[in-house]
Amino acid sequence: MPIVWKKEMAVHNQIIDDEHKLLICLINGVEIALRAENHGMMVLFLVRELKTYTKDHFSAEEKIMLDHDYAGFSEHKRAHQDILQQIQALEESIRKAVENEQALDAEELNLIGLLRSWIIDHVLQVDLKMRPLFD
Repeated sequence: MPIVWKKEMAVHNQIIDDEHKLLICLINGVEIALRAENHGMMVLFLVRELKTYTKDHFSAEEKIMLDHDYAGFSEHKRAHQDILQQIQALEESIRKAVENEQALDAEELNLIGLLRSWIIDHVLQVDLKMRPLFD
């Protein structure tokens, strides 16, 4: 079931909110790709795109936090680093499976669970702490 953007997810910064919407689209794309036959290369491509876009998003978000003297910057940056490490590990697992022509076991990789919890938990629990900066 795809993730749907809700106004409650907004931090009230247009750049961050628009980027969060695109991240949700990329995660939904991974979930849809997993339903296709022979989906390994497609999922790997989408996870790589997600990783690249996430790095760019985190950089932009961190710049905005610094520009607004956000007190929680250091903790927030650490959360970003943890997420990037998880995405890197996920990409590596998928790459190995694809190279060995093994079927991707989405449950074993906890692929959708990780991506969903990242976007929902991070946005709703961590990013929303920034909302007062923009209200």
